Formats: sequence, C-alpha cells, structure tokens
Amino acid sequence: MNLTFSFEWEMFLIDEEKGTPLKADRVRKIKNLMQFSQPWARHGLDFHHRVNTRLLEVRPGIISSYSELVDSVNKIKAELNRLSKREKFLPIVSGTVPVAGGVMGLHIHIGTIHSIHKIEKRIREILYLVPVLAGISVSSPVYPDTNDGQFKSTRIWENAEWTSLPNQNTSIGVHQWQWGTDIMDSGIEKPTIQIRIPDAPLSTEFLKEFVIFVVGLVSSGISYELTEDRYMNYILNRYNAAKHGLQATFRWLGKEKPLSEIIEELLPIAIESAKSLGYKEHFPLLTEMAKKHISQADFILAIHSTTTDKWATTFEIGKLLRSEPDPFVEFVHTSSAIPVKPFISEEDVVLSNIVKATPLSY
Repeated sequence: MNLTFSFEWEMFLIDEEKGTPLKADRVRKIKNLMQFSQPWARHGLDFHHRVNTRLLEVRPGIISSYSELVDSVNKIKAELNRLSKREKFLPIVSGTVPVAGGVMGLHIHIGTIHSIHKIEKRIREILYLVPVLAGISVSSPVYPDTNDGQFKSTRIWENAEWTSLPNQNTSIGVHQWQWGTDIMDSGIEKPTIQIRIPDAPLSTEFLKEFVIFVVGLVSSGISYELTEDRYMNYILNRYNAAKHGLQATFRWLGKEKPLSEIIEELLPIAIESAKSLGYKEHFPLLTEMAKKHISQADFILAIHSTTTDKWATTFEIGKLLRSEPDPFVEFVHTSSAIPVKPFISEEDVVLSNIVKATPLSY
C-alpha cells in the first residue's frame, strides 16, 4: 500500500442573514472561490435532494503526512472563515436545518492500492472496526424528523439518506463495484479504501486527530477474520453506535465491552502505525473523549438545550468554525464523564422498532 490519504468533508451552506439554504449557483461560486485560492485542493459539490441545492465538499487533495494534513486543514478553515464573512454564509455540518435536514458526512480515503483483490481483502479484515469509527464521530442528534437526542447519529440511523449502507460483504468471486456502503473500494479510477460512515466533524482539531487515527488503523496490521457471528456483531454495534455514540457498549470478540475501552485498546496500534506519517503525538483529544464518553453529538445537545429552537441551534453550529480556540476541545476539557449505556441486543432492536400499524382489534 502506498500510504497516501485524503477526505471529503460535506457542508450545507445557509444564508447568514435569512437562514435559508443557498441556491446552487451561490454554492458553486463559493466552491470556485475556494478552489481558486487553493489550487492544491480538489474542492467539489454534491447534490442535496431535499431542497434542490448543492453541498460543498471540502477536499484537500492527496496527503502523505500528518504535517500536510494539519497545514491543509488550517488553511481550509481560514479560507472558509474568510469567505463565509465576505459572502455572508454559515457552513452547517450536522442535520439541524429545519427546512432541509440532510445530515452531513466525512469520507476518508486511504490508498493507493492498485489491486481490487487486496482492497477487498483489507475491507473484510477491518469491517469489524467500522462501528468503532462511527461511534467516535457521531454529530447528528438533532434533526427535523426525529426526537432530539433519540440517536446520537441520525445519519447512521437513516443510512445517510440511503447513500451509506451496511457493507454487504460480497465474495470477491462475484464482486461488483457498488457505491454507498460503509466501507468500500472507490473504483478503478480512485484505488483507495473509503470509510464512508462517519458523521461530519464540527471541530477541526477533532478532524485532524480522527483522520490520522483512521488512517493509522487501516494501514496497520490489525485484522479481524470476518465470521457470520462477527458480521452480525458489526450490524448490532453499528446500531449501538448510532444510538449512544461514545456511551455505547459493543458486543466485541465474544464479550460485551464499552466502546471507550475498545478505543483505548486501539489507540496504541494507531499511534505506532501513524509514526510512518510523522505523527508524534498520542491522540490527546480522542483519549479524553473516550475516557469521558463525550462526543460531538453531546456538544450539539448541550448547545440545543440552551436554545431548544432548531433554527437557533443551526446558527450556533454554523458559527463554530469561526470560534477560537476550538470550542469543542474546551467542551470536552470542562465536561464531566457521562455514564456508559448497556448493550442493545437483537431482540431489543427489533422490539424498539415495531410499530402498531393497524387497530388493536386486528
């Protein structure tokens, strides 16, 4: 594997004065302005079907070291802040906009791998890990169509509006390239492993640590033989991650274990692997998040508890990237630990989603 990587960070842009979604031509203008000022990047657009506009996709281009990642993210944040003030828009990275919803994502590419067989082999080896990454990144607990806080990740619960589905684990013998699973190959033109399930980051400090953590794990030697039982655990752990985020308990290697303890076991592996990318730290933010069971979703719920109005919450989230120092880091530092939730079993998942669709007498 040629250890390069990148990411796509989805953002929904709203008018700072009106609160309404920007029309597609304005989003395209902002994308072009960013690309013009940052020719090394690959910024793009994606479709937002609910309000017939476009998402801004921040793409830094190919990265080969941690220092490049930090430099790229810092420059992107600075340019976003400059343009957002000049063009009077706010970037929204959660699903709080009342008229649109549309939870945003973070897609992480790791490669380059020029063999589809090697990509698919590595996907099967690390599929078991994907719910861990989902639980760390949750950031969409407030959404127009659900009860606030019902899920720490409405994005996962809604399968990212049917664009990110549980991996079907097809045999390499009958493999066909398909778009939209939690972890996938990106096709012949982009020979990378793509992690699609994470929620979009609210915090650039979180973004830097999370991306290098994911790249470190994927490029390490860690491997889990994918059995039928582990595949079912992947599905159930995915649900628990969506429901409880970093307060979740997983069924992990035959035992029930808090997600936070699993992360603590994985951190040294990621640290050792990430050394080849020039990473010399020890994931201080992720470590504290795991220790306190605090995620970006808890930060959003804390903001929402002071506003209770989804428009007001949306505006506060849109201002986060302009804030210095990073308010999410401060939130994690100053918050008390939140208790871990029990594991949600197959039976409880099914029973909690049964709806009486007919009169009782039927």
